[in-house]
Amino acid sequence: MIDDQLGDLSLEVAFNRITVLYKEAFLRHMERLDESIKGTLNGKSKYNLQYFFRRAEIFARCGEIYFSSLLKVESSLIKPDLAYAYPE
Repeated sequence: MIDDQLGDLSLEVAFNRITVLYKEAFLRHMERLDESIKGTLNGKSKYNLQYFFRRAEIFARCGEIYFSSLLKVESSLIKPDLAYAYPE
C-alpha cells in the first residue's frame, strides 16, 4: 500500500539495486530449504518465485524486514510459514 500510495516507488530506477540484492539473498536462502518448499516456489501456486520477485512484493517484504528485524515491531503481517520470503 505504501508503494502504491507514494507513486510506485518499486518501479523507480533507484530500487533496481535493492531488487537484485533481494533476489540474490532469496535464492541463496532457497538452497537450504526443504524440497517441498522448493517445489512450491518453482511451481504454479500463488507463492512461487514469480510472485515473490514482483517488484511490489520485494518492496513490501523489505518494509516488513525493516520493521520486524530492525525496529523489532511485532506484526501479524509477517507470516512465519513464509519465513523464507524474509532473507537476511
